[in-house]
Amino acid sequence: GGSPQKEGGSDEGHDPFYAPIVQLEEVEVKTGEEDEDILFNERGKLFRYDDSNEDKTLHQWKERGVGPAKLLCNNSGRVRFLMRREAVNKVCANHLITAEMTIRAMNQSDRALMWFTSADITDGEARPEKLALRFKNAELANEFKHVFEESRAKAGTAGNTSGDPADDRQPSPPPNESNPKTGTVSDSPSAPPKTSGGDSSGPVKDDRPLSML
Repeated sequence: GGSPQKEGGSDEGHDPFYAPIVQLEEVEVKTGEEDEDILFNERGKLFRYDDSNEDKTLHQWKERGVGPAKLLCNNSGRVRFLMRREAVNKVCANHLITAEMTIRAMNQSDRALMWFTSADITDGEARPEKLALRFKNAELANEFKHVFEESRAKAGTAGNTSGDPADDRQPSPPPNESNPKTGTVSDSPSAPPKTSGGDSSGPVKDDRPLSML
């Protein structure tokens, strides 16, 4: 009535070791952030405003990624906004904070902020983008806005001029910031949409989709 034995005897305690064929050396990966100070680093969800369609009714916010939203300061005092998609670590926003920028809260959310940059270099080429960033609570949004505005003010006093990665000159604003009555572009490149109660056409609802997410 003993327990059955495998043919050829018991293999108890057998622990085979196989030496690796190739020895892999640990490689240090450079992110480009090594020489920068972190002024802000919190998780958020980033959106970009897509106004590429000729039909303005199809203009909408599109999600660009979820991950750590960072404000980084380099040795020369210049601050940039950098965000990577979590898990894949792919850059989804990368631009300097310049004196001309204006950041404001979204109309329908105290957790979300919006601004315009003339030179986001996420894809390697500088291009204008209208971005929005939403956090899990209003406290984080206010902290980001505070650091962003401090960085913008310092950029103005330092005489921030054009250079890599961004040209600080601001082009005309996106089409959705046109005056709804006249169709003319507003004077300020980062001016918020008109929301005056006297405008019968109502405010430009460019941030409405964000509140639905």
